[in-house]
Amino acid sequence: MVDMNEVHGAESDRRMHGKIREVFPDACALMAPMMLAVKQGHISDFALTHIVHDRFPDLSSEEVEILILAIKNCGAQTGTA
Repeated sequence: MVDMNEVHGAESDRRMHGKIREVFPDACALMAPMMLAVKQGHISDFALTHIVHDRFPDLSSEEVEILILAIKNCGAQTGTA
């Protein structure tokens, strides 16, 4: 029998980005007030990357980028970003 999680890579994604999943709720709370400013161009993505990395120093630069993208996508789906 084929495990669909293995076929679609769901399990490997979760294991691969465990730190991101762990900090996601806190990062959303941190970034929520800034998302409108980012959208309006008042805060650059570069500044946002530094803000997030300063708050979560254990994340690599790549993980910070993934986290920011995930939060932006989440906001776009809910209409808040």
